[in-house]
Amino acid sequence: YSDYAYYFVTCNNGQPREIQEDSLITFSATNVVNSFIDYQFHENNLTNLIRSGQQWYGEAFDYRINTYDFSFSFPNLISSNPVKIKMGLVARSSSSTTFTTQINGTVVKTSTIGSVSLTDYTGDYARYLVDFFNYNANSSSINMTLTYNYPDYSSIGWLDYICVNAHRNLLFSGSQMAFRNPESIGTNNITEFQISNANNNITVWDVTDPLTPIKKILYDAGSDTKAFKEYTDSLPVKQFVAFDFSEFKTPVFVKKVANQNLHQIQDLDFLIVTPDIFKTQADELAQLHRDEDGLNTAVFTNDQIYNEFSSGTPDVAAIRNFARMLYERSSNFKYLLLYGDGSYDNKTNSTINSNYILTYQSENSLTQSGSYVTDDFFGLLDTNEGGSTGYLDIGIGRFPVRTQTEANIVLDKIKHYYDPSTMGDWRNVITFIADDEDNNLHIGQANNLATQVDTSHPEFNIEKIYLDAYEQISTSSGESYPDAKAAIDNRIKKGCLIMNYTGHGGERGLSAEYIITIDGIKQWDNYDNLPLFVTATCEFSRYDDFEYTTAGEYVLLNSKGGGIALLSTTRLVYAGPNYILNKAFFSYVFENNYNYRLGDLVRLTKIVSGTSNNKRNFSLLGDPAMKLAYPKHHIVVTTIPDTLIPMTKVTISGEIQDDLNQKVTDFNGTIYPTIFDKRDTITTLSNDGAASPPYKFSVQNKILYKGKASVNNGNFSFSFIVPKDISYKNGFGKISFYANDSIQDALGYNDTIIIGGTAVNPIYDDEGPDINLYINTLDFQDGGITNESPVLIAYVSDSSGINTVGNGIGHDITAILDGNSAEAVVLNEFYESDLDSYQKGKVIYYFNNLSEGFHTLSFKVWDVMNNSSEQDISFEVVKSDDFVIDNVFNYPNPFSISTNFYFDHNQSEETLFVSIEIYDIMGRVVRRLQQTLYPEGYRSGPIVWEGTTSEGVLLPSGIYPYRIIVELNNGVHIQKSNKLVIVR
Repeated sequence: YSDYAYYFVTCNNGQPREIQEDSLITFSATNVVNSFIDYQFHENNLTNLIRSGQQWYGEAFDYRINTYDFSFSFPNLISSNPVKIKMGLVARSSSSTTFTTQINGTVVKTSTIGSVSLTDYTGDYARYLVDFFNYNANSSSINMTLTYNYPDYSSIGWLDYICVNAHRNLLFSGSQMAFRNPESIGTNNITEFQISNANNNITVWDVTDPLTPIKKILYDAGSDTKAFKEYTDSLPVKQFVAFDFSEFKTPVFVKKVANQNLHQIQDLDFLIVTPDIFKTQADELAQLHRDEDGLNTAVFTNDQIYNEFSSGTPDVAAIRNFARMLYERSSNFKYLLLYGDGSYDNKTNSTINSNYILTYQSENSLTQSGSYVTDDFFGLLDTNEGGSTGYLDIGIGRFPVRTQTEANIVLDKIKHYYDPSTMGDWRNVITFIADDEDNNLHIGQANNLATQVDTSHPEFNIEKIYLDAYEQISTSSGESYPDAKAAIDNRIKKGCLIMNYTGHGGERGLSAEYIITIDGIKQWDNYDNLPLFVTATCEFSRYDDFEYTTAGEYVLLNSKGGGIALLSTTRLVYAGPNYILNKAFFSYVFENNYNYRLGDLVRLTKIVSGTSNNKRNFSLLGDPAMKLAYPKHHIVVTTIPDTLIPMTKVTISGEIQDDLNQKVTDFNGTIYPTIFDKRDTITTLSNDGAASPPYKFSVQNKILYKGKASVNNGNFSFSFIVPKDISYKNGFGKISFYANDSIQDALGYNDTIIIGGTAVNPIYDDEGPDINLYINTLDFQDGGITNESPVLIAYVSDSSGINTVGNGIGHDITAILDGNSAEAVVLNEFYESDLDSYQKGKVIYYFNNLSEGFHTLSFKVWDVMNNSSEQDISFEVVKSDDFVIDNVFNYPNPFSISTNFYFDHNQSEETLFVSIEIYDIMGRVVRRLQQTLYPEGYRSGPIVWEGTTSEGVLLPSGIYPYRIIVELNNGVHIQKSNKLVIVR
């Protein structure tokens, strides 16, 4: 992908490579050639019609410009032989169209091209025609006019190329001249090539093999004619170049190149290829894998690889050939990361084209369904593999980063993902999202995948978000699923190990109802619990369009959250082969004792996903050498009743075990048990009629108890009261466990526990829970200000425990905003018990994009005996971009020894520069306090003052007005006033 060929010159000692001279042929010639077939080519690579594939096209023809002129000159043309012309033409029109070719003013050819559908996204974007014709030229100049006869204003044509072949006398002209003559080929032929107009400076090379040119021995064959002989008894046709060695072209010096020797590398696990601009980040990631995973990792720039494997010319095959060398030398070589964005335009160098690491594009550039970009090319390393043929031999990932900032974002996310501080029970949740319509195709596939995981690996909890199970809302802009979207956003907030989507999608988001959008992705702030995204949908992560950043790319490039990686699509794909690949992925992801890395998973998945090119449209945007955050150990129950009976207290005990089923005695941390009631069956709502008929699927999501207990030396025990609100019919429930300490974690389950029955001596309780409500922080005061997305914090306690089951009508934990009970938010799943207590805990819930102004929130909670309590809290929403402070006060007030200043604001996590000016009753400043604050919430303070001047002199009793001035980094400031009283 270059306009230049590069050569390396060294001044080191050694045998130089010299042009070999041919031996003289002493046999007589069987025929004489004094003419040759010259060719000229016109081709401009100006546009890629569908921004995909290897083929680029030139001049565009439409209703504004429908004619172009082209000139070709063949000195010493032999007019007795026809000129042969070949053209590549393209047209996009809803009806057949034609190109007319004129030469020197005479129409010589009309070329007809068929129609295409302008609305079929999956079909041909345009039609391609290769046309041939001959022309009898009587002049060395061939002036061609090409006209597109458009039938309507929407029709467009393009020229791919024009190739002209003409017979010329073998008369040397210019400083160098290439020539060949297929007519010289014949049985036992020895051909004498005679070059006229040749002086003694003429040299001829045989360049049939351009890497091994051979100098021909010339001899005189008449006045100003040089000749040489050549065996021409078989193919290939010999090709020669004659040149005047007194008029050599001058090469351009590019730069000095440091010594290197990539060919000496023998044993590598992981190769990172990066442009120079991201070398620092790539080196840091390599060190992370050396330290954390023990992988032998190396980083090389693409220029280093080009220099050694393609003579300095950017070539996608150079990277593949380097990888092949490593693969052939060691079976340990398993992973390749391309640390840089790619582009469908591999050649253009500009500030906007992000072709940092070249992409492999399919040959097809006219059909969306047949054109693709794939990094699999770099991993097809066995003999006879290449292009798109073969099975992956290594795992390959790419970071589609275009800037230093983006390179740091991805690096920092991976480092944080490895950090033990991110451990949590999100690691044992797998989420399946399914689109609606298409006769339940997507929901059926997603549910089959969910069942596959639930059956083979019940240690993981399944969350199903199937769109048609939610109410569909009609708006002026189309249909929407607000509750399904909220469920997805809430799951993102809480985290999950894998988030899998099946259905329609595109570069801007997922589903026709846009349940996931670019704007929504940018708002995700789940930095501590980043899922792997698997999207069986169209071009969600098309990374090679430098003019557009897709939704999938934003998932990876979100600096506050999003995903840790994506196995996602870059082009149009189809549901059938998508499902095959998706199913294969889930057959591997939890195997091998959780030891597969992302690159292994993608490699194995693609190997068993058939031969369709559909799988080439799936790319790993992420680190192929990274493991998912699988919990390390497993949890085993040692003591448990056979049945959980309502209104009785139960105790469950167990231990943390390693892979050898031995207790992990150095495990000292916390276990998070979740007790699920029996399975329920849900029927979808058939929102789209016949396109989405009712569909039944099972869920196990009603929580009887969600707690938190201590783990000491690998042992744990916890107790709770079984809620009254369960189905009394006996059936199997499930206990899900997650545990962690500061450096390790574990997961486990029990799905043989029976839930149901009637207690002989039930526990009774007739008092509702105690409630303490806050917004954003624990120092929030009723009526205070917040931003548009406040956090509800509710501390609740009850002697018998909190009801989170949801089986009883009206017995859910709920939050009702502004009295709108029709849109009550059910908070059961957001409740979490305190450590070693089933009697108290908290609810944390994130609201999103509330309207400006005052709001009232009503919170209601029930205990497990169905006693309820309710509490209200009010707050004012102020937009974050409108800086506001409020509730300026000091406490105590009056005071004698010291007081503390406080104020509310709406700029959480912004640096605040605070100045407090205190005045006497004459208006004179008696003290000025200054402090820089870094608030994590929406109330700042305390700022302490002892009632003294700046010299430390105690101020007398009295009333003192004061004002607080708060300034942001951008210079915006605001002030509020109040009064204080000193009593001495």
